[in-house]
Amino acid sequence: MSASLMTALAAFGLALIFTPLAARLAFKLRILDHPDAKLKKHEQPVPYLGGLAVYLSFVAALAAVKLWQHGTLFGVVGILTGATVITVLGLIDDKHALSPGVKFLGQTVAALILIYCNMRLQFIHNPVLSVVLSLLWVVGITNAMNLIDIMDGLSSGVGVIAS
Repeated sequence: MSASLMTALAAFGLALIFTPLAARLAFKLRILDHPDAKLKKHEQPVPYLGGLAVYLSFVAALAAVKLWQHGTLFGVVGILTGATVITVLGLIDDKHALSPGVKFLGQTVAALILIYCNMRLQFIHNPVLSVVLSLLWVVGITNAMNLIDIMDGLSSGVGVIAS
């Protein structure tokens, strides 16, 4: 079984465990998305912190698989650092609504960390174009996932299908 498949299966299994725990924690700490008349049509408050469950599952699975593999950790450090920046940004945004500019700045920092760790579009041989398109892709995908995160489980479901 490939390392990528092992990581994905481990992360999925851990997410099944961590998601209900994160939901309970969100209710306990009152970190909830309340219905409003505009966009949020749910009738009851919905717990935030789903992103935290996904993040913890991903980090634990990646760490476990990397323990059995040899090779460079530079790219993994970039992925983990970038994911940590996005997760912290999301947690702060869940509790205190951040401005679009602050979110964009955080997403750009996370993307630049990935690019610095050579996690970029490798098939584009022009380095400047590779960096620019990688930056646009990471920030674009991050914003796309944020935009569809209006219904409980929608963005995670799309993420699973896209993977």
